Amino acid sequence: MSIYEFERRFLDEHLDEILQKLGREFESAAFIEVFRDCYPQEYANALRRARTYRNLNTWVARWYLSGCSRVQKGGLSPKIHTTKNYNKSRNHLWIKNQ
Repeated sequence: MSIYEFERRFLDEHLDEILQKLGREFESAAFIEVFRDCYPQEYANALRRARTYRNLNTWVARWYLSGCSRVQKGGLSPKIHTTKNYNKSRNHLWIKNQ
């Protein structure tokens, strides 16, 4: 069983509400922000289990969203952003299935 089993079940149960608050295309960071804003206690618990924001974001992007039948990968974002280490990076976009 994954250490994120509770989070996976919780996100599955609340996926409709989270996706409704996002545009048709979104980055995993936006998904996490909506999760945090809508469910602050559950987000805090998930962050505590993950130990770092990066671990949680990695799990959401690589494992949760990539396995979610309601979204699909949309390639790299055209926007370049600066990471916390001051590197330039592009995030993957996710597209809601209709």
